[in-house]
Amino acid sequence: MNRLSPLLAAVILAGLCMPSMAQAPAKPKPQPKPAQRMNWNRVSMMDTEDADYVEAATAAIRETMERNFQACTAEDLDAVMDTMTSNCPDRENFMKECKKMFDDTDVYIRLVDCKWITSWRDSKGLWAAVDIKQWTVPKDEDVDYTEYRQRSGLLPKWELCEYQLHCRVEKGEWKAHAINSNIFEAMWPEDQKPER
Repeated sequence: MNRLSPLLAAVILAGLCMPSMAQAPAKPKPQPKPAQRMNWNRVSMMDTEDADYVEAATAAIRETMERNFQACTAEDLDAVMDTMTSNCPDRENFMKECKKMFDDTDVYIRLVDCKWITSWRDSKGLWAAVDIKQWTVPKDEDVDYTEYRQRSGLLPKWELCEYQLHCRVEKGEWKAHAINSNIFEAMWPEDQKPER
């Protein structure tokens, strides 16, 4: 037994001193590219055709519309108006109609899609047109669908709808300006239809 102890100790020591057969450390996974921030006031008309500009502007407008819809769902009128241009058409009436709808019912609004159409610059600044696909679900079954709520996108007749939206850069941020089309019923792709 005494002879085995030094031999066993030597084998263990040799095993501990051998170079490790472990794998090399894994390479870190590439991190997603952070959202590109642009100085919108410095965008030229030539830049508006650039793929990086289109991607960044679409992402910024999507973010604005997500905040707008979250604010509508939360019934936070100040936050809703913060996502809109200071001179959006019918601003005072829109605020009044929002407040009335918030008092009448609860509405869940979600942005389903935002697709780029075009961009331009005029004396008021940088503009863009996008297609918006919106999902709207009122809490109440017998909610009052008014013409104003339909045309403004506050409470469309259809649960899933789409329309064209004009946006403008104001104080360095994209803001919603006005819906520039009729609001149409949209169809869910089968793989995206939510269960209710």
